[in-house]
Amino acid sequence: MNAAADKEREAVQALAEKAWAAVKSTPVKRRKEATAQWLRQTERQQANNDGNWSNWWERAHAVESLFRASGGKKPGEKDLAAAGYGRASSRTKSWEWGEASVVLDGRTVLWSVPENNHAVEHARESWLGVTLFGFLKSVRWTRGSGSEGFVGNNEYNRESMVDGGGGNYVTVRFGPLGDVALDRVLAGPWV
Repeated sequence: MNAAADKEREAVQALAEKAWAAVKSTPVKRRKEATAQWLRQTERQQANNDGNWSNWWERAHAVESLFRASGGKKPGEKDLAAAGYGRASSRTKSWEWGEASVVLDGRTVLWSVPENNHAVEHARESWLGVTLFGFLKSVRWTRGSGSEGFVGNNEYNRESMVDGGGGNYVTVRFGPLGDVALDRVLAGPWV
């Protein structure tokens, strides 16, 4: 996770450098607005180059925050750290992308995504989601390991008017424990 977080940090820093090159000749008082304007102008081109619109949007949002925090001056290391893009270390136990987060708590992984239209899809496509689910996919699950999975909901299910409808449900299962949980669900009380 740290390597992916550092790579994302470098991408934010690179975008901030490009923004700085574009706005440094602008008077200090107008740099915040000039940065926002430059980001809007380059948005489509950058997103198409990256192939992931939501990753670029989060980076652009971070760069705007960096320029606001630095008072229109060139953002430095302190500004990056203050904006949540500090360097990851072996003690790092949590990572964020937008409003999504991953937290390691002992042998438990907590994946949190807020309720919002397409929030889960965007989070899964982000560097954070790709890295987390890549790791989970590469785990060699053994007997007694795994998880009943991540729990979620959506606006269509929540509005269900039928008996038992509208509750949270498991979205992803992992390993043998996930298989056992799925067997329990499939067996149900009707068997």
